[in-house]
Amino acid sequence: MSSPATSSFEVIFHNGLRKIKPYYDSRKTFVKGRWFGKTLLQILTDEFKYNTKEQHLESIKKGNFTLLRPKNKDYITKTTNYKSSGIENDPSYEKLGFEQLLATTVENKDILLSVLHKHEPPILQWCREELTTNNEHDQKKLICGIEVVYEDEEILVINKPSGIPIHPTSNFYQNTLVQLLYNEVGIEFCPCYRLDKITSGLLILGKNGKIANKIQQRIRARNMNKIYFARVRGRFPGKPLIEMAHNNAEKKEIQDDIFNKLFMDEKTFDIIKKTTPIYSIDPKKQYPAGLGVPKNAETWFQFYKYLPEQNQSIVICKPLTGRTHQIRIHLSRIGHPIVGDPFYDPVTATYPKRLNFFLNHEDWTKDLILEEGRKQIFEELMQEFKDVQEIRGKEDKYCEECGGLIMCDPPKRELSLYLHAFKYYSDDGLYNYQTSPPEWID
Repeated sequence: MSSPATSSFEVIFHNGLRKIKPYYDSRKTFVKGRWFGKTLLQILTDEFKYNTKEQHLESIKKGNFTLLRPKNKDYITKTTNYKSSGIENDPSYEKLGFEQLLATTVENKDILLSVLHKHEPPILQWCREELTTNNEHDQKKLICGIEVVYEDEEILVINKPSGIPIHPTSNFYQNTLVQLLYNEVGIEFCPCYRLDKITSGLLILGKNGKIANKIQQRIRARNMNKIYFARVRGRFPGKPLIEMAHNNAEKKEIQDDIFNKLFMDEKTFDIIKKTTPIYSIDPKKQYPAGLGVPKNAETWFQFYKYLPEQNQSIVICKPLTGRTHQIRIHLSRIGHPIVGDPFYDPVTATYPKRLNFFLNHEDWTKDLILEEGRKQIFEELMQEFKDVQEIRGKEDKYCEECGGLIMCDPPKRELSLYLHAFKYYSDDGLYNYQTSPPEWID
């Protein structure tokens, strides 16, 4: 577990993007078990492949990475808080010098200190001002400009904007939902499930790990139901639910009634059920690890509304399993991909070969029998990924201060998706939360 970063940063808004001005980020973390027996240089080279071995060596020489080693491990275990801001000067620890770091291997209870110049990618700006309002007379309660759906002593339920990642990663830290909320209210929220960066909608966050784990157990036991809106290409099969309304007043009444009875009446409302395996393709991994194992997945769909001018449909989705990109892949395999999906819409797909692989091989373990064929196709997909990154990387720059890579701004169309988590509810009725429908369903 890492300690909270000690850093000051500046937020800049430009062209609809929320940017973080490059800043120095200092943090401490206990070394991981898989690092034992390796030198610091080996660890950095293995874990952070975006820099060369020589670049990591230069970082160690500059003091960007170092190790603190306890002089008495039993004493340290009982009395020392490694998160302490002054631990680097604690006489109970020895700070290893450059020559030591090159020669010695990591041991249990060592602490890794890092000071890095961070260049975070931008995210979508979701509001004009990141206001937090607690006034009961306000029309909507907000936290950092994000709508609060519900809050009590244990959980916070919000309407997550599209374009913002939930968890810190190697690239994102201050530009993440969890850190944004921590900076505002000082609570380390625990998301109860994940939503993709580009997906909007209802997100439940626990105010402690215990309550988050309680809800996660319900999700794993499939006692929680999830309902999404998606905007897809073409006219979806069946009769649109909203066509039963004859005027606006009736439309509103029927709409509310529909939202309370989704997927409950198969005789009245058509339900399209898609059951195909889902797997991932990870360009950061080598073959065979980069080609994920197909796992069974099931999603139900109901046709909500047809938009004839655009030849697009609003579809209501209920995933019964929780595979990565499950709704997006199933809709693409049905032949009605989410409009503008950068991965699974053939019109806008950044990686067409990758998409065709998903469409042509619902279960590659059965379709591709020969190992040689699997490896060859995987290498072709990796080459497509490299080609695209090379083209995009032509506008990247290098930081004059640290020499690190600063990537160009991503296209804004790739930071949002017509997929919205609309409703979460448990079978026993204990949890039941719903956002407003997204603006793009009309």
